Amino acid sequence: MKEGKYLRFRCHIGHSYLPESLLADQTRAVTTALYSAMRTLEEKIASLRRIAQEIKEKLPKENQRYEQQVSELIEQKIIIQQLIRNL
Repeated sequence: MKEGKYLRFRCHIGHSYLPESLLADQTRAVTTALYSAMRTLEEKIASLRRIAQEIKEKLPKENQRYEQQVSELIEQKIIIQQLIRNL
């Protein structure tokens, strides 16, 4: 919508934003969400590694499954890190 000579946007709640502030707020929200996802992945990786270490001798097949999950999560974490860098 246009108010005077300025272009403004309204969110679903009704807040009014100039384009620059809208984009800055959206970037902050996306960055926060990505960092939260990355921290959660890091915690899951650490947990899986601990579990894998504990069962390594007694349950080698399960250990391999956990180690595979760790590898997949590390790949996902790298993708999230790249997304954060590109914001």
